[in-house]
Amino acid sequence: MDKIYSNASLVAIWLGKPFPQLQLGFEVIDRIYKVAFREVSRIIRAQQYDFTLDIGDIQDKYGLELLTNEEMEALMDVYASRWFGRVWVIQEVALAKKVGVVNGDSIMAFDKFGTVAAFLHVSGLCIAISHALARIDRNVDLLEGNFLFRAERIQILREWCLGDQSLWQELLPLVDFTAGIQNGSERGGEETVGLVLTKLLLWTIGFKATDPRDSVFGLWGIVRHIASTQHLKMPEHLRPSYDMSVSDVFHSVATEILETSGTLILLTLVKDPEQRSSTELPSWCPDFSSPLSSHPISGPQLKSVTPVKAGGHIEGLTRSLLPGVRGGTLKLRGFPLGPVQAIGERADEIEYGKFGKWVGILLEMEDTYPLTGQSAVEAFWRTLIHDQDLSSRPSKLVGTEHFRDVLLIQALGFVRREFAKNGTESVEKHIESWCGLDTLAKRYPGAVEGTETIRTYCKGKGFLPTLEHDIPVSEEESDAFRAKVFDNGSGLLMILSGTIFNRCIALTAGGHLAHASGSTIPGDEIWVLAGCPSPLVLRRLEPETDQFSLIGEAYVHGVMNGEAIAKHTEWRHVDLV
Repeated sequence: MDKIYSNASLVAIWLGKPFPQLQLGFEVIDRIYKVAFREVSRIIRAQQYDFTLDIGDIQDKYGLELLTNEEMEALMDVYASRWFGRVWVIQEVALAKKVGVVNGDSIMAFDKFGTVAAFLHVSGLCIAISHALARIDRNVDLLEGNFLFRAERIQILREWCLGDQSLWQELLPLVDFTAGIQNGSERGGEETVGLVLTKLLLWTIGFKATDPRDSVFGLWGIVRHIASTQHLKMPEHLRPSYDMSVSDVFHSVATEILETSGTLILLTLVKDPEQRSSTELPSWCPDFSSPLSSHPISGPQLKSVTPVKAGGHIEGLTRSLLPGVRGGTLKLRGFPLGPVQAIGERADEIEYGKFGKWVGILLEMEDTYPLTGQSAVEAFWRTLIHDQDLSSRPSKLVGTEHFRDVLLIQALGFVRREFAKNGTESVEKHIESWCGLDTLAKRYPGAVEGTETIRTYCKGKGFLPTLEHDIPVSEEESDAFRAKVFDNGSGLLMILSGTIFNRCIALTAGGHLAHASGSTIPGDEIWVLAGCPSPLVLRRLEPETDQFSLIGEAYVHGVMNGEAIAKHTEWRHVDLV
């Protein structure tokens, strides 16, 4: 099929039967496209996202006409088409000389759809639109229910395949597709088929296929195209064969990457056990068909974001540390950072007003995080965002006051919903359960707000009764306060949207603060493995053995630049099964 798409004069895409909303969405995309490439180019060259989180700024910042609610809904409806989420469409677009989307009796260039998607992402307008639509009770799930980010990724893969013919030719080198692995290795940037596969798999996580094997086979044409342009020899054992089982296909690809890429970055693609579809794979082998819930720590990003390298580069270690695959067992070397002692709430729990475990971990920590010398609160929010702000690592664009307001955004949003559903008594009960915030507010003045601030807001809104000694607060004042808090915290919320889902905060017995896979439980161990950029959460199968099951990757604050590796580190045997 890849040869058919490559040789076709035009590949036409049909998103479905035409209807007024779809037609309006096409018109909005055509309008935005007039500035989209210019602004994407500016943002990538500047290596800093725009964080335009108020839809009202679209006119002043980009010279675009303000979008109506109907236009925003139509725009999101276009990208909600399931076509954008299928793995086979990637090569349809990426390998075609010319590709367009059928629009009634005309065809609109796909490049407009992909470039506008990229613009909405890097500008922050996708978040602004989702927030604006939420005010009219229209929910937009940018991770699952909408494929805008995947439309962007399809476009960038198309530009990658176009090579010298791409308008993005000067922009692509400014995006790191392999988390610094390729340029940082002793190969000096030499490309291998293993690295090509790694790039593609990092970039296409979450695309869907009816047959799980197509999560890999659907990329074959692109791999072959890139291998041909770079004069790389394609391994015959990777050729698509539907005689192979799903587990055999995934295992074969994983082994190829591990043996030829010079890195263990593949292990960071292993998803949380709750998300794995196949039960026949060893724990270290990624299930490439599973849906995306959160971006890998070593996922593609701007070159300005320093890549993580907790386990160093494998070429810099002795050959005795090279990985070995023995049947279903991956034999590695590493050292433990310690067992998990406590875990915090996941994103879905935070949304429902549950952050007592977060508070408990902060109260348990020393005032100063020993690995970095930062306050516990600062270390906490930096851990949540993996100490990056989409433009730099360590993060420079957000601060502790933004984390304070993110907690308030969650609390104020929850009490509004709770009052509407269950009334005053339930609101009072939940605020009382947040009393740990008062202790934190006293310990870290200005970094955390106590419950009195939340009560004042509630009294202005009528969620709680005003007492005789209270200073009266109007509803307008409460609304203005919430708007101010939201404006200040929304940038951090945008960053969190790429890191927090299906992960949980974890504290080890040794005091390491981690953002770990969502299925992590107390007793699991966090290890640094030689050649793996991120630490990993491992679950020991039997006491006093070296056999582990891989749960997922973890960000551990203060060790992501290799700080935990000493010249005389005692590497231990680790068998992943």
